[in-house]
Amino acid sequence: MSNNSGKNILHTLIFTAFLFTYTIMLPFMDRASSAASGVLWAGMNDGTRVILHYLPNITRVIGFISFAFSRRLLPGTGSRKNLLVIISIFFVSSVIVITIGVSPVLTLISVFILAFTLGHLGGLMYYMMATYMSANPFSGRMTGGALSLSILIQFILQKATGETGAVATAVILWFILIYIAFRPPDDYILENPLPYADETDRWIRSVRRQMFIACIILLLITVISIRTDMAFISMQLNDTIDIYSYPRLFMIPGYLLLGFAADSKRKSAFNTLFFAGILLAFPIGLVASAESGYMALMSIYYFYASFYIFFLVFVFQRLAPKTTRPELWASAGRYIAEIYTLITSVIFVHLHVDSGEKGIMLTALVTTVLVALVYVAISAMGFEPSISPDSAESTDAGADPTSAQEQPQDLDSFLSSYPLTPREKEIAVILLSTELTVKAIASDLGVSERSVFRYCASIYEKTGTGTRVGLMQAYMKGK
Repeated sequence: MSNNSGKNILHTLIFTAFLFTYTIMLPFMDRASSAASGVLWAGMNDGTRVILHYLPNITRVIGFISFAFSRRLLPGTGSRKNLLVIISIFFVSSVIVITIGVSPVLTLISVFILAFTLGHLGGLMYYMMATYMSANPFSGRMTGGALSLSILIQFILQKATGETGAVATAVILWFILIYIAFRPPDDYILENPLPYADETDRWIRSVRRQMFIACIILLLITVISIRTDMAFISMQLNDTIDIYSYPRLFMIPGYLLLGFAADSKRKSAFNTLFFAGILLAFPIGLVASAESGYMALMSIYYFYASFYIFFLVFVFQRLAPKTTRPELWASAGRYIAEIYTLITSVIFVHLHVDSGEKGIMLTALVTTVLVALVYVAISAMGFEPSISPDSAESTDAGADPTSAQEQPQDLDSFLSSYPLTPREKEIAVILLSTELTVKAIASDLGVSERSVFRYCASIYEKTGTGTRVGLMQAYMKGK
């Protein structure tokens, strides 16, 4: 994969730019929403105010899901580009209105619009990364690196320029990301990938089982995170502590550790490290009664939070390309967590779970035990599917796709007689000169299996052969 290190770095930086924009805009929206809703929703009961407080989260969820639906409703790349232009206009307009602060009503409407646009772009960026990393052995390190860089840049920029400079930078990065979507480093951002070939019932059941387990684990760790969030948010509201200070940098080692563990050949490495990080939730529950050491506890909290965020980003990105709707599932970790957060928060408020340190500690302990049980089950069943959809294809482990460069002239002449793109020609040479499966080709080229399937379909259509066997027969007849 050394020949793809440049593309790996490029995709990591692209994802970093989005994550930075996302993390900058969240507190920007929260502060504007709190100020506006404080005026509009005064006098309402706690349960109603919690629901209204999370309305921007709901519109952000709609934004994430809207990206997936736009892929179905807008089949052409031109219409998809036009939609991105419209989304960008609404994004900039809402940022301007929020910054100016015309009125509470307009500010709140702008927050909803901004949340929607942020979610839509998020769906695009998560889909891009999921597609690129589906067969990439550096996917964990790329995810951890992007998350770490976004936190580091955010910390430095906010210290140097304040919120105004950070928001301005986020707006600039937004347009850079839109430009990249128009001129992507690969050709899958605005196009539809083909489904896996020969998907078996066992394969489908395996993927569904993994996705179901991932959703259950996300639910449990979301409950833990809400409990710890409530403690620190209350402290911030009382001006006791600044939750955006330097302890936030402790997320970086958590991201990097999980990134390397995810890429480890030992499948138990990620499971073990992830569970160890989740166990940190229990001592964090003590923060409500602590009279000192806030910053130390805050550092532990952020280190723990990195495990939660890495899980909802990486695991769903890894599973998405194996589903029939990768554009929907790639960002599922984000919007499912938002839905869980809304439901759980409303329940906690109505049950008054947030009162008392014993309630905090008990919630953390019980939920941690449940996470342990689920994680034991997921480790026992295996997180990776036991079958590949192209398992029926023969594999030659010793075959080297790079040997395609040493093919006889007649192969080059045969392919030159068809209007193939350079990438299609490269893959056609591999198809004709090796017995590598689509999965192996994708891994060696550093692209997704879906992209390889689409290239193959285009090759078969342009050559009029229909299948790999047909392509081989046409080549042999022409020799």
